[in-house]
Amino acid sequence: MDPVVLAQLSTIMGHNGGLAVTLQGQAQQGGPAAVPTGGRRENYDDHARAALKGFSNVPLDGGVKGIWGRFQASKKTQTHRQILKRKMEGWAKSKGIAIHEGFHLSKTVVDDLVDIKFNPGGAVVVYDSAEMGISPLLCLPKKSTEVERELMQEDADRMSEGTRTKTVALRLRKTNTRSPSQNYYEMKLMVGTYASFLFSGFGHRCPLYMNVLALYRMLDYEVM
Repeated sequence: MDPVVLAQLSTIMGHNGGLAVTLQGQAQQGGPAAVPTGGRRENYDDHARAALKGFSNVPLDGGVKGIWGRFQASKKTQTHRQILKRKMEGWAKSKGIAIHEGFHLSKTVVDDLVDIKFNPGGAVVVYDSAEMGISPLLCLPKKSTEVERELMQEDADRMSEGTRTKTVALRLRKTNTRSPSQNYYEMKLMVGTYASFLFSGFGHRCPLYMNVLALYRMLDYEVM
Protein backbone atom coordinates (compact mmCIF):
# COMPACT_ATOMS: atom_id res chain seq x y z
CA MET A 1 0.00 0.00 0.00
CA ASP A 2 1.20 3.53 -0.73
CA PRO A 3 2.92 4.89 2.45
CA VAL A 4 1.00 8.16 2.23
CA VAL A 5 -2.34 6.34 2.11
CA LEU A 6 -1.22 4.00 4.88
CA ALA A 7 -0.26 6.95 7.07
CA GLN A 8 -3.60 8.60 6.45
CA LEU A 9 -5.50 5.44 7.35
CA SER A 10 -3.52 4.88 10.52
CA THR A 11 -4.13 8.49 11.54
CA ILE A 12 -7.87 8.11 11.00
CA MET A 13 -7.79 4.99 13.18
CA GLY A 14 -6.35 7.03 16.00
CA HIS A 15 -2.80 5.60 16.01
CA ASN A 16 -1.32 9.02 16.57
CA GLY A 17 0.79 8.70 19.69
CA GLY A 18 4.07 10.56 19.64
CA LEU A 19 3.71 12.20 16.24
CA ALA A 20 5.34 15.39 17.41
CA VAL A 21 8.81 14.25 18.43
CA THR A 22 11.79 16.29 19.52
CA LEU A 23 14.87 16.84 17.43
CA GLN A 24 16.90 15.22 20.19
CA GLY A 25 14.70 12.14 20.21
CA GLN A 26 14.99 11.75 16.44
CA ALA A 27 18.77 11.97 16.63
CA GLN A 28 18.86 9.28 19.33
CA GLN A 29 16.75 6.99 17.16
CA GLY A 30 18.93 7.61 14.12
CA GLY A 31 16.05 9.16 12.19
CA PRO A 32 16.19 12.29 10.05
CA ALA A 33 16.01 15.52 12.03
CA ALA A 34 13.02 17.68 11.34
CA VAL A 35 13.59 21.20 10.07
CA PRO A 36 13.22 23.68 12.95
CA THR A 37 10.17 25.91 12.56
CA GLY A 38 10.56 28.31 15.48
CA GLY A 39 10.82 28.40 19.23
CA ARG A 40 8.89 25.19 19.81
CA ARG A 41 11.00 22.04 20.24
CA GLU A 42 8.54 19.53 18.81
CA ASN A 43 8.50 19.10 15.04
CA TYR A 44 6.51 16.77 12.82
CA ASP A 45 8.19 13.46 12.03
CA ASP A 46 7.97 11.46 8.79
CA HIS A 47 4.72 9.76 9.79
CA ALA A 48 3.00 13.05 10.64
CA ARG A 49 4.16 14.70 7.42
CA ALA A 50 2.95 11.69 5.43
CA ALA A 51 -0.45 12.00 7.12
CA LEU A 52 -0.66 15.69 6.26
CA LYS A 53 0.26 14.94 2.64
CA GLY A 54 -2.36 12.21 2.53
CA PHE A 55 -5.17 14.44 3.80
CA SER A 56 -3.98 17.29 1.56
CA ASN A 57 -3.72 14.92 -1.42
CA VAL A 58 -0.25 16.17 -2.38
CA PRO A 59 2.91 14.11 -3.08
CA LEU A 60 5.52 16.46 -1.60
CA ASP A 61 6.04 18.31 1.70
CA GLY A 62 5.95 21.59 -0.20
CA GLY A 63 2.30 21.02 -1.07
CA VAL A 64 1.21 20.97 2.59
CA LYS A 65 -0.36 24.18 3.88
CA GLY A 66 2.03 26.43 5.78
CA ILE A 67 -0.36 26.65 8.72
CA TRP A 68 1.13 23.47 10.20
CA GLY A 69 4.58 25.01 10.38
CA ARG A 70 3.10 28.07 12.06
CA PHE A 71 1.37 25.83 14.60
CA GLN A 72 4.74 24.31 15.52
CA ALA A 73 6.29 27.74 16.02
CA SER A 74 4.19 28.38 19.13
CA LYS A 75 3.05 26.50 22.22
CA LYS A 76 0.08 28.78 22.89
CA THR A 77 -3.39 27.44 22.17
CA GLN A 78 -4.80 30.94 21.70
CA THR A 79 -2.16 31.64 19.04
CA HIS A 80 -3.18 28.47 17.21
CA ARG A 81 -6.82 29.57 17.35
CA GLN A 82 -6.01 32.99 15.93
CA ILE A 83 -3.91 31.55 13.10
CA LEU A 84 -6.71 29.16 12.12
CA LYS A 85 -9.46 31.78 12.42
CA ARG A 86 -7.59 34.27 10.20
CA LYS A 87 -7.09 31.58 7.55
CA MET A 88 -10.77 30.66 7.66
CA GLU A 89 -11.91 34.28 7.46
CA GLY A 90 -9.58 34.89 4.51
CA TRP A 91 -11.05 31.91 2.66
CA ALA A 92 -14.61 33.01 3.42
CA LYS A 93 -13.94 36.52 2.12
CA SER A 94 -12.32 35.26 -1.09
CA LYS A 95 -15.20 32.85 -1.77
CA GLY A 96 -18.00 35.17 -0.66
CA ILE A 97 -19.25 32.47 1.71
CA ALA A 98 -20.63 33.20 5.17
CA ILE A 99 -19.17 31.30 8.12
CA HIS A 100 -20.15 31.18 11.79
CA GLU A 101 -18.81 34.17 13.73
CA GLY A 102 -19.11 32.16 16.94
CA PHE A 103 -16.64 29.51 15.78
CA HIS A 104 -14.42 28.51 18.72
CA LEU A 105 -12.35 25.39 19.37
CA SER A 106 -11.63 24.05 22.84
CA LYS A 107 -8.03 23.60 23.97
CA THR A 108 -8.37 19.81 23.76
CA VAL A 109 -9.50 19.99 20.14
CA VAL A 110 -6.77 22.48 19.18
CA ASP A 111 -4.08 20.34 20.80
CA ASP A 112 -5.37 17.25 18.98
CA LEU A 113 -5.22 19.08 15.65
CA VAL A 114 -1.68 20.34 16.25
CA ASP A 115 -0.64 16.78 17.17
CA ILE A 116 -2.28 15.41 13.96
CA LYS A 117 -4.91 13.49 15.93
CA PHE A 118 -7.68 13.91 13.40
CA ASN A 119 -9.93 11.23 14.91
CA PRO A 120 -9.00 10.80 18.60
CA GLY A 121 -11.99 8.56 19.24
CA GLY A 122 -10.68 5.81 16.95
CA ALA A 123 -11.83 4.25 13.68
CA VAL A 124 -15.39 3.56 14.86
CA VAL A 125 -17.19 6.83 15.50
CA VAL A 126 -19.22 6.93 18.70
CA TYR A 127 -21.47 9.69 19.98
CA ASP A 128 -19.23 10.75 22.89
CA SER A 129 -16.31 11.55 20.55
CA ALA A 130 -18.31 12.85 17.59
CA GLU A 131 -17.25 16.44 18.31
CA MET A 132 -13.50 15.82 18.22
CA GLY A 133 -10.82 15.66 15.53
CA ILE A 134 -11.98 17.12 12.21
CA SER A 135 -15.70 16.63 12.76
CA PRO A 136 -18.15 19.10 11.16
CA LEU A 137 -19.76 19.47 14.60
CA LEU A 138 -16.71 21.51 15.59
CA CYS A 139 -18.04 24.23 13.32
CA LEU A 140 -21.24 24.79 15.28
CA PRO A 141 -21.24 28.25 16.92
CA LYS A 142 -20.80 28.85 20.62
CA LYS A 143 -22.33 31.63 22.69
CA SER A 144 -19.97 34.24 24.10
CA THR A 145 -20.76 33.01 27.61
CA GLU A 146 -19.71 29.47 26.63
CA VAL A 147 -16.44 30.70 25.14
CA GLU A 148 -15.70 32.78 28.23
CA ARG A 149 -16.38 29.79 30.48
CA GLU A 150 -14.08 27.57 28.40
CA LEU A 151 -11.25 30.12 28.52
CA MET A 152 -11.58 30.49 32.29
CA GLN A 153 -11.52 26.70 32.64
CA GLU A 154 -8.38 26.54 30.50
CA ASP A 155 -6.63 29.03 32.80
CA ALA A 156 -7.61 26.98 35.85
CA ASP A 157 -6.47 23.74 34.20
CA ARG A 158 -3.14 25.26 33.23
CA MET A 159 -2.44 26.42 36.79
CA SER A 160 -3.30 22.99 38.21
CA GLU A 161 -1.53 20.94 35.53
CA GLY A 162 1.26 19.75 37.82
CA THR A 163 -1.13 18.33 40.42
CA ARG A 164 -3.72 16.84 38.07
CA THR A 165 -5.01 13.32 38.79
CA LYS A 166 -5.84 10.73 36.15
CA THR A 167 -9.56 11.18 36.83
CA VAL A 168 -9.31 14.94 36.26
CA ALA A 169 -7.26 14.44 33.10
CA LEU A 170 -9.91 12.11 31.67
CA ARG A 171 -12.62 14.63 32.54
CA LEU A 172 -10.81 17.32 30.58
CA ARG A 173 -11.02 15.18 27.43
CA LYS A 174 -14.73 14.51 27.82
CA THR A 175 -16.91 16.49 25.43
CA ASN A 176 -20.59 17.33 25.49
CA THR A 177 -21.45 16.45 21.92
CA ARG A 178 -23.91 18.88 20.36
CA SER A 179 -26.62 18.01 17.85
CA PRO A 180 -26.25 19.10 14.20
CA SER A 181 -28.03 22.19 12.94
CA GLN A 182 -31.79 21.82 12.88
CA ASN A 183 -32.72 24.29 10.14
CA TYR A 184 -31.58 25.04 6.60
CA TYR A 185 -29.84 28.35 7.29
CA GLU A 186 -27.86 27.05 10.28
CA MET A 187 -26.91 23.88 8.42
CA LYS A 188 -25.64 25.91 5.46
CA LEU A 189 -23.58 28.09 7.80
CA MET A 190 -22.10 24.98 9.42
CA VAL A 191 -21.21 23.46 6.05
CA GLY A 192 -19.60 26.71 4.88
CA THR A 193 -17.63 26.98 8.12
CA TYR A 194 -16.50 23.36 7.80
CA ALA A 195 -15.31 23.98 4.23
CA SER A 196 -13.23 26.95 5.39
CA PHE A 197 -11.83 24.85 8.24
CA LEU A 198 -10.78 22.04 5.88
CA PHE A 199 -9.27 24.39 3.30
CA SER A 200 -7.24 26.17 5.96
CA GLY A 201 -5.65 22.90 7.03
CA PHE A 202 -5.47 20.85 3.85
CA GLY A 203 -5.91 23.11 0.83
CA HIS A 204 -7.95 22.88 -2.35
CA ARG A 205 -6.76 19.39 -3.33
CA CYS A 206 -8.20 17.76 -0.20
CA PRO A 207 -10.98 15.35 -1.33
CA LEU A 208 -13.04 15.97 1.80
CA TYR A 209 -12.83 19.74 1.27
CA MET A 210 -13.90 19.40 -2.36
CA ASN A 211 -16.94 17.32 -1.42
CA VAL A 212 -17.97 19.63 1.43
CA LEU A 213 -17.68 22.66 -0.87
CA ALA A 214 -19.76 20.83 -3.49
CA LEU A 215 -22.38 20.16 -0.80
CA TYR A 216 -22.44 23.86 0.07
CA ARG A 217 -22.95 24.76 -3.61
CA MET A 218 -25.75 22.21 -3.78
CA LEU A 219 -27.51 23.93 -0.89
CA ASP A 220 -27.68 27.05 -3.09
CA TYR A 221 -29.90 25.31 -5.62
CA GLU A 222 -33.45 26.62 -5.73
CA VAL A 223 -34.85 23.09 -5.55
CA MET A 224 -33.39 22.80 -2.07
